Amino acid sequence: SSSSSSSSSSSSSSSTLTLIATWIQLSSPVRHITVSPDKRGVHDITADVTKAFLPEKKAHKKRKTTEKGKEDADEEKHGMLFVMVRHTSASMGLSAVEASSLDNTFDRVVPEKWNDEFFVHTYEGPDDMPGHVKSSLFGVTCALPVTDSKVALPPNVQLVLGEHRDVGYGHSRRVSGIMMSEGILGTCSISLSFSPTETAHDITQHIIKNLPELKKTVTGWVTVVATSEETALAVAPKTGQDKKTLLGPSIAKAFEALGGRDTGLALAGREVSIPVAKGALCLGDSSSSSSSS
Repeated sequence: SSSSSSSSSSSSSSSTLTLIATWIQLSSPVRHITVSPDKRGVHDITADVTKAFLPEKKAHKKRKTTEKGKEDADEEKHGMLFVMVRHTSASMGLSAVEASSLDNTFDRVVPEKWNDEFFVHTYEGPDDMPGHVKSSLFGVTCALPVTDSKVALPPNVQLVLGEHRDVGYGHSRRVSGIMMSEGILGTCSISLSFSPTETAHDITQHIIKNLPELKKTVTGWVTVVATSEETALAVAPKTGQDKKTLLGPSIAKAFEALGGRDTGLALAGREVSIPVAKGALCLGDSSSSSSSS
């Protein structure tokens, strides 16, 4: 689910959250790959993503000429590649930092001792709830510039997958991607009201309701931005495996523990991007888009 977290005052009046949503309809298909990290930590997946999602560069390939005399390329060679890891205890991003150093930083920012302090959902292991918070904090999507069928990154920068669970029993992570070289763009504003006592909200259905064009979108992408400085957006699990324990409040408390509610929410970020396929948001089975306040 996509959730929202925000900072609430002691006032009894409801607070209003304004979201700006942008959607893009594309002709390119959403593709999927599975990566299997062999251990907990940070893993370079640049080569896996490049091979799976970018068109193969063919030397000396001639361009087709249409009836109107315009040249038409067979392949999408330039644009943006959007990728998303479809799990809420893993993360994705760009890094030039040594993998072990980055993983140690994750553990220091979100320590497992929080299981004993304020996490409610703890029965799936000491690495589980910290893994969900790391995912919400560091993000699950990335946009990569593509030039001449290659990801245009500096030589020392990698696209990395953060595997935040212990994987001695084996773990597979699903990664989705779509290439954007053209599309139909639209933007709308969404206003939502919440009680000041609520710290985390599942906003998935609000996004779907306010973007009727999504149901008509075969392949595309949606980006949602919260305009309030006291609001964070994250893709997070709605409940634990028991289907009853709500995880949003624990994630909101974790943001607050990072240095005060406002500071924690600022670190978490105010933007999420989600691929769309066959009229539906490509979230994990138990995921939602959430707002924390």
